[in-house]
Amino acid sequence: MHGLLGEDFPLRLRAWDGSEAGPVDSPATLVLRTPRALRRFLWSPDELGLGRAYVSGDIDIEGDLYAALSLPDLLSSEDRPDLTLDWHQRAAAVGTALRLRAIGPNPAAPPEESRLRGRLHALRRDADAIAHHYDVGNDFYRLVLGETMTYSCAYWSEPHCTLDEAQEAKYALIVFPSTGPGDGPQAQLPRPLRVPRR
Repeated sequence: MHGLLGEDFPLRLRAWDGSEAGPVDSPATLVLRTPRALRRFLWSPDELGLGRAYVSGDIDIEGDLYAALSLPDLLSSEDRPDLTLDWHQRAAAVGTALRLRAIGPNPAAPPEESRLRGRLHALRRDADAIAHHYDVGNDFYRLVLGETMTYSCAYWSEPHCTLDEAQEAKYALIVFPSTGPGDGPQAQLPRPLRVPRR
């Protein structure tokens, strides 16, 4: 495992069989739910493989999501010259991969993945892409935008604000703009740049 991941691999891994590897105090644990997760990474050791494995339920992430999202960079041999295997280690890795059923055909993309047809940026294809990404229903938007369904950036005035509190803080910044240093709810923010009209 150390030859494949390097001595200083910062994430904890837990496999479907209960085995674990990596630092106990890791900011994130990558949970491999099925052998298919390994095949996804072998076929696409990048953001695509990570995204497909997550969306299909082959992996889960416990802990710091941002630490786990660094996985494709951690697996890049260009950035990690310590990820080299001699022929004994390669043979052992292949044997382990075969035993774990990690070697096999490329897993199908998850059904949630868009399968667009037609010429790039053709009107119909672009309309299909927009519909696929945005026609998902209000329950989804309520989850990511909050109860107000405000499609804008929120303002986290405190580190532990809820999404709805951050949206309310954003409204306060818009409705009650600061008139000068020390005035109003956005006194701690820099004043907006004023561009003269011509």
